[in-house]
Amino acid sequence: MRQQQFFPPFLPLLFALTGIWLLSSSCEQKDLRIVDSIGSAPQVNDPEIFLASVNSDTINVGPDRKPTDLLSYDLRISASVSHPVGQNQIAETQFTFFRTKREPEIARGLLSDNGIFPDSIANDSIFTGSVKFTAIRSEIGTFYAEVGSSDAKEFTSNTIRIPFTILRLNQAPVISNLVAPDTVYRSLQTPFTVSVQASDPDGLYDLVSVTMTNENNSVFSLHDDGINGDEMGGDGIFTQVFAFPTDQPLGPYVFTFKAIDRSNVSSAVLTKTIVVAQ
Repeated sequence: MRQQQFFPPFLPLLFALTGIWLLSSSCEQKDLRIVDSIGSAPQVNDPEIFLASVNSDTINVGPDRKPTDLLSYDLRISASVSHPVGQNQIAETQFTFFRTKREPEIARGLLSDNGIFPDSIANDSIFTGSVKFTAIRSEIGTFYAEVGSSDAKEFTSNTIRIPFTILRLNQAPVISNLVAPDTVYRSLQTPFTVSVQASDPDGLYDLVSVTMTNENNSVFSLHDDGINGDEMGGDGIFTQVFAFPTDQPLGPYVFTFKAIDRSNVSSAVLTKTIVVAQ
């Protein structure tokens, strides 16, 4: 006997509905646009801060560099920001600037990609901003800028910290090539010239004074201004013309030479003995 096949009564209805769906799907125009139905966050990469470090002893606000001097710092912060759905989804990119312990917060602001200073090129995915703050010269250490971003759906990106370091790296001035006579004859009453070469690793402008001191602690200044025996101003050779009085006691005299910079740091001391003879 042939076995009779059995079909559930709902199968014809299922086949009919499937056919209708296939027909409507083939006729419907497909929408290929990306739909962010779940949510994707921006991504922050390669943040930079310029300058990354500053030697506060290169900043001058007066003739001397005092620990209490109030210094101004102007920094530029930038970061690459992307969004998996599209750059137009990025709503805001911001930074927070703070000291090592995060409190108190120094400043916060926005980074832009609009080609307006400090941003260089619009729509290049590099977001840029600036931060300005003040600190006294004696305040050194590491500060941080923390960069993050959010999109139109308020999804937030990763955050990245970038350090900014303030240092005090003043270097002492250096003197060399001392030129002075060994003997001066009182009877001739002839002026004599003394010169010494002075330099500073932080720049010649960092020098405040170059001096000669006698045994009685009287201080005489040498100059690099092209006058009073100095041959050329600004060449780092400091010069002065001296003369002993006619009643100067005979004998040897020891003179010390040194340079002082804006941080009141002294060079090594050079000494020279000049004999006053008849």
